[in-house]
Amino acid sequence: MANSQIKSPDWILLVGQLLAQLSDKMLSIGLIWIIAKNFGDTWVTWYLVVGGIPHLIFFSLNAKLIQKIGALKVVIATDWIRAIIYFVASLLISNVEHKSELVQVMSLIFASNAMAAFFNPAIFSLPIEIATGLSVQKLTARLSAITSITTVLGPISGIFCFQSFGLHGLFIFAATFYLLSGICGWILKANLSSQALVDHNLSTPESEHHDSMMPLKISPLITSMLLVFLFMNLLTSPLQILMPSMARLQFSGSFNSLAAMESGLGIGITIGGLALSFYTIKSKNLLFTWLFLVGVSLSFFAFQFSPNLFFAAGFLALLGIFVGLGNILILNIFQSQPRPETVPKIMSYVNLISSAAVPLSLIMAGFLQTKFSINQIGVACAILLLIVCISSWVPFRHWGKEFM
Repeated sequence: MANSQIKSPDWILLVGQLLAQLSDKMLSIGLIWIIAKNFGDTWVTWYLVVGGIPHLIFFSLNAKLIQKIGALKVVIATDWIRAIIYFVASLLISNVEHKSELVQVMSLIFASNAMAAFFNPAIFSLPIEIATGLSVQKLTARLSAITSITTVLGPISGIFCFQSFGLHGLFIFAATFYLLSGICGWILKANLSSQALVDHNLSTPESEHHDSMMPLKISPLITSMLLVFLFMNLLTSPLQILMPSMARLQFSGSFNSLAAMESGLGIGITIGGLALSFYTIKSKNLLFTWLFLVGVSLSFFAFQFSPNLFFAAGFLALLGIFVGLGNILILNIFQSQPRPETVPKIMSYVNLISSAAVPLSLIMAGFLQTKFSINQIGVACAILLLIVCISSWVPFRHWGKEFM
C-alpha cells in the first residue's frame, strides 16, 4: 500500500468544506453587522479578540489530538460539534439587542473557535493522510481555493441571507451546513479503508515519503519559513484599514470602490489557488516560494501608489495571486519536509500565526495611527515586507539549497 497512491473522492471533502466555510463567512458578517449596529465598533474588536483566544489556549493540544486519532476524524468531529453549537444558538439567541444576548454571542464565538482551533491544523494536515506524492500539493491547493472562494462569496451570501432570514436563519444555515460537511467527511472516511489511513500515515518508509527531502537541517528551514510567514501576515494586515481608507479618500468615497478592491484581492487569491489545483510545481518548490513572496511584497508596494481604482484593484489582484501561490507552496513544504507525525504541530503554528497576526497587527496599526497616517504605515509595511522577503533568500539558500 505504501507504494501506491491512495485514490480518494476528494470532491466529497471539497463539497463539505465549501458548505462549512461558506456558512462560517455568512454568519461572521451577520454577527459583526449586528454587534457594530447595536453596541458599536469597540465590541466588534472584542468579538475578534474573543474569537482569537481559543487558538492560543488550545495551541499545545490540537497537534496531540490530531496525532492520536488522525486529521480526518478531527475534521469530522469538529464539524459536527459546531453543528450542535449553532443549533443550540438558534434556540437561545434572537436579535442580540441586549447585553445578555451579547454575552451569549461572545460565548458562542469562543466555543465555535475552540473547534476551529482543532479543525484548522487538521484540515491542512489531512492531505498527507489521504494522498501521496504530487497529489498532496493539488489537494492542498484545492482546499485553499475553497477558502478563497468562500471569502468572496461568503459576505455577499451572508448579507442576502441575513436580510431574508435574520440571525436565526443564519444559525440554522450554519448548523445545517456543518452537519452536511461532517457527513461528507464521514463518506470520505468510509471510502478509505482504515488500513489505508494507518498504512499511509504511520508505515510509509521515510525514504519514500520524503522524496528527495533533506534528512537534516529541516528544523532551521521550517523555522525560517514560519518567521517569514509571520512577517507576511503581520505586514499585510494593514490592508484591512488601507482599502477602506483609500476608497474613502482617493477613489470617489463610494462603497463600490471598496467592493472593487476587495473583489480584486479575493479573485486573485482564488486564481492562485486554482492554478496549483491543476498544475503542480514538481521541483524547486522553495525557489518558487521565494519568488512568489517577493511578488507579494512588490505588488503590495505598488498598490500604495496606485493612481486610480483600476490600478489599485489590479495590483491587489496580482498580490492575491502571489499570496495564493505562495501560501500553498509554503503549506506543501510544511507537509512534505518534516516527518508525518510532526506535521500537525507545524500546522498548529501556522494556525496560531494566521489567527493572531491580524488582530495584533491592527492593534499596532491603531497605536501608530496616533502619530502617522495609515498611508505612511502602509508604505512602511510594504518596504519592511520587501526587505524580509528578499532577505529570506539567505536562510532558504543555506538550509534548503537542494530545493532552490
